[in-house]
Amino acid sequence: MNETIRIVNPIQSGAYVKNGLEPIKIYWSIDKWVWLFDKEASKPLFYKWCRRELN
Repeated sequence: MNETIRIVNPIQSGAYVKNGLEPIKIYWSIDKWVWLFDKEASKPLFYKWCRRELN
C-alpha cells in the first residue's frame, strides 16, 4: 500500500497538478478542500516547493 500525503494549500496542490502529479483523491473536510497525493511521487515537487522553484 502506498503512503499518501494531504495538502490543504490550493496553490501548492495546483502547482503539483500543473507539474504532472495527479491527486489520488480530492475531498471536502469540514471547512477546506484536501488533496491526497502519493508520498513518494510528490517528494521531488515538495523539495522544489520548499525552495520556491515550483511554478
